[in-house]
Amino acid sequence: MFLSAGRRLISLAVLSFAALGFLAVPIGDRTGYEHTRALLGTREAERLGKSLSNLAGKLKDTLLSELGEFGSLKEEPADE
Repeated sequence: MFLSAGRRLISLAVLSFAALGFLAVPIGDRTGYEHTRALLGTREAERLGKSLSNLAGKLKDTLLSELGEFGSLKEEPADE
């Protein structure tokens, strides 16, 4: 029990330091967070987001239609 809690505590400490480094340590003139925001703010990233959103919508529609067809293949139990 204590070993598991110790591992979780160490993992939390490592994750905290990684997040602090991403948010506060400059890489060049910006932090990792600022670099990420700048990349995600480009027109190309916006186009990619729209394309992925359209693709996810098509996938959802396809899956729902397949599941609907699968459900309609079941035969209803006959009332006797």
